[in-house]
Amino acid sequence: MAKKLYNEADKAVWFTICVQFTAEALGMPVKEVARILNSYGLVEWLLSGYGSFHTQGYEYMSELITDKLQQLQEI
Repeated sequence: MAKKLYNEADKAVWFTICVQFTAEALGMPVKEVARILNSYGLVEWLLSGYGSFHTQGYEYMSELITDKLQQLQEI
C-alpha cells in the first residue's frame, strides 16, 4: 500500500491543538510546552507519527505527550 501524503497545513493545525491541550492539562503556557517538546525532539516524534496519531482524540494525545514528558522527567 502506498504511503499516504498528508497536507502540511493539516499537520500544523493538528500539532498546535495537541500542544494547546497539553499546555492546558499541565497548567503551563503553550510557548513553554512547545519549547520543551522541541528540546526533546518530540516535535519530530509527533509529526512523524501523524499518520496514526491524528486519528486519536486531542485528550488522548495530551495524555500521551504528558506521559512521554514524564518519562523524560521534565515535568
